[in-house]
Amino acid sequence: MIRFLVNIPVELHRMLKKEAIAYGQTLNGLIRQILWDWAERQSKEADKHSP
Repeated sequence: MIRFLVNIPVELHRMLKKEAIAYGQTLNGLIRQILWDWAERQSKEADKHSP
């Protein structure tokens, strides 16, 4: 596992923290899920454009 630091505005932190609590996740877990979802979409897009 690699540690990764991201600086975000207070308002974005508040919004993400609120969503994490609503889903019963940690903030770190929510951000990890958001990044995995993004990576999967990117992979699918790349597959659509491959010959």
